[in-house]
Amino acid sequence: MSLSWCPVSKLKRLLKSREGNFAMAFAILLIPLVSAAGLAVDYGHLTQQRSQLQEALDAAVLAALSPETMSDADRITLAQNYFLSNSQNPCTTKPDVTISTATDRVDASGGCMVDMAFVGILGFDSLPINAVAAAKKSILAGGMPMCVIALNPTMDKALLESGGSVWDAQACKVQVNSSSTKAVVLSGGSSLKAGENCFVGEVGQGLTMVSPPPTPDCKPVTDPFVNTAKPSVDSCDYTDFNEDTPMTVYPGVYCGGLRLSNSVFTMKPGLYIIKDGIFESTGGATLKGDGVTFFLTGIDAGIVWSGGGTYQFSAMKTGPLAGFVVFLDPKAAPKPKSVISGGGDTRYEGVMYFPNQHLVVSGGGSAVANSPFTAFVADSFEFSGRSTLAIKIVAGKTSVPIPAGLYDAKLSTPYLLY
Repeated sequence: MSLSWCPVSKLKRLLKSREGNFAMAFAILLIPLVSAAGLAVDYGHLTQQRSQLQEALDAAVLAALSPETMSDADRITLAQNYFLSNSQNPCTTKPDVTISTATDRVDASGGCMVDMAFVGILGFDSLPINAVAAAKKSILAGGMPMCVIALNPTMDKALLESGGSVWDAQACKVQVNSSSTKAVVLSGGSSLKAGENCFVGEVGQGLTMVSPPPTPDCKPVTDPFVNTAKPSVDSCDYTDFNEDTPMTVYPGVYCGGLRLSNSVFTMKPGLYIIKDGIFESTGGATLKGDGVTFFLTGIDAGIVWSGGGTYQFSAMKTGPLAGFVVFLDPKAAPKPKSVISGGGDTRYEGVMYFPNQHLVVSGGGSAVANSPFTAFVADSFEFSGRSTLAIKIVAGKTSVPIPAGLYDAKLSTPYLLY
């Protein structure tokens, strides 16, 4: 029946009977609309709070890199206090902060719960926010890395080459701190080629075999790693370890020394702490390991790797000693010297650090080859054996972190990694 045929009174009764149904339908429709609007408000609030958390964390890691002489523990405290004092930061819990001195890097993570206004109807009174940040310092362009540093300030023959040896360091800098008139001596037709030769003292013999000529008015450098954080030394895992059959060797604390001979040894990745004894390899042994670092500490610390052996090591990529193949504790009571000899298949990717020890490097053929990153730091050096010591530092070719201390250029403003 057409409405035009309905009496007016009947039409009014029809509409009045449906008013309640219309109101209920509108109310039901209104619930998701209000919920959606509330969720949008909460989402916007959560996003804003996380953004402010990220900004506070970024500022904290950058602040921790700024001081030049602060200890790692003080840097961590500084970062945490900087984070908590940020007026825009929504979180009041200290972030987790870690420092890698070797790579001059700070990492941090933090988070908290944020109260919600509307999502409580869904059973969530609060939701978490989290953020991570990392920062490090970059090296100013033009700073040539040092791949040889002789630290002794006064010694004659702080860098000695003999027997027709060739020291080839053309992609990096050789630094000799000794002020002696015989700080550098090259005898028997030996030669030294470097990207730069910085000798505080003079060349007592073999000046014509130094290329390029020494830089005038060279200044000494301080030990760049003397304040590097040292690993804790726990109880002994091995005592007087001495093996001469093929085997896999594992990280741990080796008390009384570590001696390997006459065979092939695979070193598993990790930190090897050698306490109160030497790390010795004899009998033409082959030692190989990627991601390994040898920390020498205690009395009689040092290395004796004999000639004829094969040594292929790359340093750890993480941890306080990242970038170091060998790290002799500056507070150790070492042997007078360490000896590194090898044949033509010897490779070290990382830093060999002997701050209070005379380092003797010798061997037939190429003593160090095929590594994009090798550096030697010692009290003094002796290189012999009619062999070639070919070392370099090419940042873009190595996955091992290069410690910033190898650069004598000042560090630029810290920058965020992420």
